[in-house]
Amino acid sequence: MLSAKKRGIPHPLSPLSLTDFPTITQNCIPSKLFNLLLSSSKSPSDVEQADRCRDSVIEQLRLNLDADSAALNQAYAASSVFYAQALIIQAENKPINIAATSIDVAQALRAIDLGVLRGGVEDWGKISSSVVERGEALLPPPPPPNPTPPPQQQQQQQQQQQPQQYLTDPCASDIPRIDAEKLSPANFKQTHLNTSTPVIITNAINSWPATTNWGDLNYLKSKAGGRIVPIETCASADASQTYLSSSFDRRTMSLTEYIEEFVENENPTQSDRGYLAQYQLFDQIPSLRDDITNLPQYTSLSTREDDIAPSTCEKQVEPIVSAWFGRNTVSPLHNDPYHNLLVQVSGTKYIRLYAKNETGRLYPREGPECNNSEVDIDNVDQDKFPLFKGTQCLQCILAPGEVLYIPRHFWHYVRSLGVSFSTSFWWGARLGLIKEKGGGGGVQPVL
Repeated sequence: MLSAKKRGIPHPLSPLSLTDFPTITQNCIPSKLFNLLLSSSKSPSDVEQADRCRDSVIEQLRLNLDADSAALNQAYAASSVFYAQALIIQAENKPINIAATSIDVAQALRAIDLGVLRGGVEDWGKISSSVVERGEALLPPPPPPNPTPPPQQQQQQQQQQQPQQYLTDPCASDIPRIDAEKLSPANFKQTHLNTSTPVIITNAINSWPATTNWGDLNYLKSKAGGRIVPIETCASADASQTYLSSSFDRRTMSLTEYIEEFVENENPTQSDRGYLAQYQLFDQIPSLRDDITNLPQYTSLSTREDDIAPSTCEKQVEPIVSAWFGRNTVSPLHNDPYHNLLVQVSGTKYIRLYAKNETGRLYPREGPECNNSEVDIDNVDQDKFPLFKGTQCLQCILAPGEVLYIPRHFWHYVRSLGVSFSTSFWWGARLGLIKEKGGGGGVQPVL
């Protein structure tokens, strides 16, 4: 039998304990479950104990279907991490057997995925990352990705799919481009961040392995195909309104299942559309995060609005990094509460931007969906929305390797032109947009 060190694993797994789970306290869940979790914590290599604990939490969840199960969701996430941890320790201490090890690791990663999805990726993705990384280290490396067409060739191929009514809109102007070497953080802050001026930054992510890897669907399948991810779906007829449509739903499936059903399918006219959207995938799957070799340097900058926001206002010092992956996907016209760098890693997207001072002409929805417009960019009803006609906007086709700065509260419509993989970096104070009399836009903290 070879030790973890001799098998090429840098150091043995440092077991997690209940103290690593700040959301789990003896007062928030039944004492029986807490004691089971405590036992798993004290016996990190006991697979049977961890499995019994997880089964007990699942049974408790079934008995509380009609009750607030937030605390039980946290307990389920904790029990899933303990179970995965025990499986990984077991795999590390077994003789080398790729097939047997892969089964243990796959079972462990599936348990973590289900726990993360129920408990919340924001917390549990980070908590479980050490266990995931240990498991990924036991698996054979994926085959090298197939080379993708040069960015210019990809752009030409994708432009052919673009409906001409967008590019020929007389109210639309092109978003300017600037090379990253000519845009220092100080210049970016002065000329774009402080003035809320969109810009496309080129040659900013040339070092990312993702620019080569993520365009190969087989690479994604081999790297993370068995991982369970959340998918947004809607009927094909509702593709332009997606999450605003009555057919909108959420599903969980493996990444391979998602790719085969929604991404490789070139003609989904008779089926639902699927989108892996606005999800912190890289917190859940560290091996994909490793394909992002550096964060855009501009995300450390702040504006006066950020600096004077009250302490009770949520602030993102470290950016929220989300994945956007799919084929022919659409994000309806909406605005976001953070500064945003949208990085186009693979494929291309058509994007249209409207300044926040055009808010009154964009017919914001009421209530919880107030950051969304009632206007369907793909099918504008001029009689219902007369003020929208003639509204000035900016537009672009964002090519692979390009980064678009979308100022906070700029309204944006996004359509992928074929298969596309993007990442977004949100940072700064979380501020809501309110509609002012006369059609302007104003900001207020979201507390």
